[in-house]
Amino acid sequence: MSTTVFTLSRNRRAFTLVELLVVIAIIGILISLLLPAIQAAREAARRMECSNKLKQLGLAIHNYHSAYNSLPSFDYGPKARNPWGTGSMLYSTLIALLPYIEQNAVADQLAAADAARDDHQLWEEYEIWSNQISAYTCPSDPNAKFTGTWNKAGVSSYCVSSGDWPWSQYTESPGEGRGPFRLQVWIGFGAVTDGLSNTIFMSERRIAVDGSRHILDGTAFSVNLESSTDPTQGFKASGCMALRGENNHYIAGASVSNDTGWHWAWGAPFSTSFSTILPPNSPSCSTSFHFLGGPSSYHVGGSGILMGDGSVTFVSNTIDTQDLSQPPVRSGQSPFGVWGALGSASGGDASSL
Repeated sequence: MSTTVFTLSRNRRAFTLVELLVVIAIIGILISLLLPAIQAAREAARRMECSNKLKQLGLAIHNYHSAYNSLPSFDYGPKARNPWGTGSMLYSTLIALLPYIEQNAVADQLAAADAARDDHQLWEEYEIWSNQISAYTCPSDPNAKFTGTWNKAGVSSYCVSSGDWPWSQYTESPGEGRGPFRLQVWIGFGAVTDGLSNTIFMSERRIAVDGSRHILDGTAFSVNLESSTDPTQGFKASGCMALRGENNHYIAGASVSNDTGWHWAWGAPFSTSFSTILPPNSPSCSTSFHFLGGPSSYHVGGSGILMGDGSVTFVSNTIDTQDLSQPPVRSGQSPFGVWGALGSASGGDASSL
């Protein structure tokens, strides 16, 4: 009896070069599809964190008001009342909020330095300014960890509203402003007659990049912005918008400074303030007399803002600003549409988003 043995053979075939290239191409396509989604998810998380920081600043403002029955001032100095009863020069509103964002140690350092120094000494000499306050930076801003070259100052992504009014460049007019914060004057919630939920208190603002001419990285000096020290006479925000050139850079010949957000402690309008005249992510301008700049951010299409009731919302770049060739007004309804109405604290033109 014979036995037949069957041998099973398996042919093993390697990938051909064409098949391998197809697989690599498919993987590349999948990665290219996934990367934008991952980046979008990361930006969404950063934007949410940025929004939460604004909410915390809103809570700090309300706690400050509970303690003093007023809002903190902007640009308060040695001859003005401040929370500690000590004096210095050109303090921003962000200094007054320090004890309410768990920065008591920095606030105490500041008070001690003020008490020990003569008012004539330069406040820029204080080493306290180099403190980088996490609560004052938006994670979407790639320069949030940048330390400015000027006095190694800590940076800030958030600023306070002057309303639909351009604050004086040299802050010589106590009480100036149409928003909830005034120069060297402390007002309370009761003065916000348009309603806290209808009045903008703070916003994001991109930290400037040294040497950049991008409209969101600097402030341009504009001779076309105003013709008088009184902004109600001959002031035209449209003159600033005209400085936007190709690729969102300032036009050739415009003189540009890069100091926005470089100093959280500095009560200079172009450093820690904005106005509700120009829409978000527009050019910023200064003259020998006034500063004009709106919110800005690295978020697509607009910027986050804080309302007086503590809520945070997102304002589009296309929000209604009406006629930017009109000058601002000292009282009454804003000439700058919904955006201007949201900025004025007592214009009698309460608007909502």
